[in-house]
Amino acid sequence: MDNHPLPKRFVGKGPCFARYSEIPGNLTHYLYVVARQNSQANSPEGFISVRILIADDRKPMRGALKTFVALNPEWTVCGETGNANEAIAKAQELHPDLIILDYKMPDSNGLVAADGILRTLPDIPIVMFTLFKTHELEHAAYLMGIRCVVGKEEGVSSLLSAIESELGRSAPQLKSGRS
Repeated sequence: MDNHPLPKRFVGKGPCFARYSEIPGNLTHYLYVVARQNSQANSPEGFISVRILIADDRKPMRGALKTFVALNPEWTVCGETGNANEAIAKAQELHPDLIILDYKMPDSNGLVAADGILRTLPDIPIVMFTLFKTHELEHAAYLMGIRCVVGKEEGVSSLLSAIESELGRSAPQLKSGRS
């Protein structure tokens, strides 16, 4: 038990041992690396994974999302960003297969970022993951071209379902877009 990667105050507390923000940064990286190694070991040879861009202003949330994405052997994080303008630039640079986009960011908001992204890359599915989910935001997001808005209070399982749904809708484009 002494070689456990968690600080002693977390050991033996069960799967929900602490809020994510209380987990030390090096542990977040450790969990991500372990998840990536395990998922890569289980992926078929020559398999091309789905590339996901994460845009959220909170670094701990980006770290948590990276860890959850890494748990799926078919997904990989191709980039991350903490603001709307950088999200637009990274999307144009990286051409991800899907974007997880927060609504509230320091320089602008997710709707502005989505507009900038979808003007140049109209087929990229975007899942908005936000603390500020309302019917009005869902309607505005839908008008912008975002089909899934998930409240952070709904949890990761709702986010993962939304990601799978969006990837299922864009599956023909993913296959034809890859060589």
